[in-house]
Amino acid sequence: MKIIKYCKRYLLEQGFSYFIYFILSLIMAVIGLCLPILTGKFIDNLIFRNGIQGIMKYCIFITIISVSNLLFNVICTYMGVKVQTIAGYKLNKDILDYLKKVSISYTKNVDIMYLNERINNDANELIIFTMNVIVQFVINSFILFAAMILLLKINLIIACLLFGLVVLYLFVYIIFKKQLYKKVKSVKEAQAVFFSKLSEHISFIQFIKSHSLYNIFNQRLNHSFKLTLDKILSFQKIKALFFSCDSIVSTIAMILLYILGGIEILRGSLTVGYFTITTNLFNSMVSSAKYFLDLAQDYQNSLVSYNRIIELLEIPQQKEGNIVLNHIEKLEFKNVCFSYAERNIISNFSYEFYKGNIYCIVGENGAGKSTLVDLLLGLYLDEYKGGIFINDYELHQLNLSELRKKNVGVCEQEPILISDTIEMNIKLEEHNCNSYIDIDELQEKIGLKQFIYKLEDKEHTVINVQSNNLSGGEKQKISLARLFTQNPDIMIFDEPTSALDKESVYNFYEQLDKTKQDKIIILITHDYNLINDNTIILNLNNINNNE
Repeated sequence: MKIIKYCKRYLLEQGFSYFIYFILSLIMAVIGLCLPILTGKFIDNLIFRNGIQGIMKYCIFITIISVSNLLFNVICTYMGVKVQTIAGYKLNKDILDYLKKVSISYTKNVDIMYLNERINNDANELIIFTMNVIVQFVINSFILFAAMILLLKINLIIACLLFGLVVLYLFVYIIFKKQLYKKVKSVKEAQAVFFSKLSEHISFIQFIKSHSLYNIFNQRLNHSFKLTLDKILSFQKIKALFFSCDSIVSTIAMILLYILGGIEILRGSLTVGYFTITTNLFNSMVSSAKYFLDLAQDYQNSLVSYNRIIELLEIPQQKEGNIVLNHIEKLEFKNVCFSYAERNIISNFSYEFYKGNIYCIVGENGAGKSTLVDLLLGLYLDEYKGGIFINDYELHQLNLSELRKKNVGVCEQEPILISDTIEMNIKLEEHNCNSYIDIDELQEKIGLKQFIYKLEDKEHTVINVQSNNLSGGEKQKISLARLFTQNPDIMIFDEPTSALDKESVYNFYEQLDKTKQDKIIILITHDYNLINDNTIILNLNNINNNE
């Protein structure tokens, strides 16, 4: 089964815990068969009046077994939750790690909230299915086999009746199988979309309140809910019909069992105690048969999740090269062309950037300024034509992860900040920080130190989830400090002064002059005050080949 093959390594990593879960589950299944037998024999013991000693013996056995079963159940449940949680997290993380290496075009065209909900639900469902199917398949196979052997010894006719019931169950499933699969898939997709629309109300709450957009967002949510409800009710109809047929078969079988059992008791060929055992074994067999019937349905449900995960894992990843650069002397674009969403962004762009210079890239909105940065970072690695060369190595030859970590850094126009301390947001990872940079001096130069000192309680230096406890200028200063601390060979600043006060802009200029000697510095800006005699202007509007 391909689902088990795909998920088994996540369970094998939890080997000891999963082994304990498996063994205890098997022991509890054996106890589940023993208890009805003891109960039936206890009834016969009462009927045939075998004495108080026999009663006490059965009571002691039942007590020991019941208490042991309770203890085993507590441990088994704990181990099961542990295995499921850890394995589900690792599968979820592996999928996310894979998607981090696909083209940025994919994430720009997908609803992130929907995708996150979908990955989380599908990953956990696969782990739960795989984890339980291995254990429960063995247990229910054992119960069916053991119950059938015991019933054959008790009564051949009843055993044949139960075998016919299993065959009938399988026939019912075959009829409903395809419809169940289709309905489950449509419900999952609809639920993921609905969750995305639901999340909009929290994510965009400030936007909704600022523009009084309550009605339009409620309409979007209501529309998504109606579609989801239709899918759920449609699935429920098929499911109800399926289980109605299941209940009818079970009820008929139970009535036949009572008739046959009653006749055998009246004829004296079956005791009341053994009839009780037979009834309990029958219920155990029905439960096991239902498990295999439900297993087929659960497999169809999990197959939907599996196929949706495989769809994500079949998105082509960007393949990086192996060359790691120690330093960068030169950056060159050669006849680079790039289109996005059928719109031509850059056409035959050629330019060379050299160390020791500050380049100011200007142009109208949509001229391709930010796109050039994305191309340089390798975010559209397989989607452009022409060549991008660093130290005469084409971008495809380079280890882009190492390049972005050590050699190329970006200060974004709208900085992404993590819900953590300011220091954490500046350093991010210690190995990204240049040991020659005095971080305290740097923070003071760009005015960040004063901001930190103003907060008497250090706990307030923690940035909240949406980073709305900081002003735009404070966020920009943190982003600047982050890039200067990284101190890469190519430093890219996207609208670096848009939220800064005059003093901070002056300090920024000063830090650039101090830094530029062994760097390629690229400024993307609409602020022409940044342009001076020390900068090289690259106006994308004036490049003849650029549309």
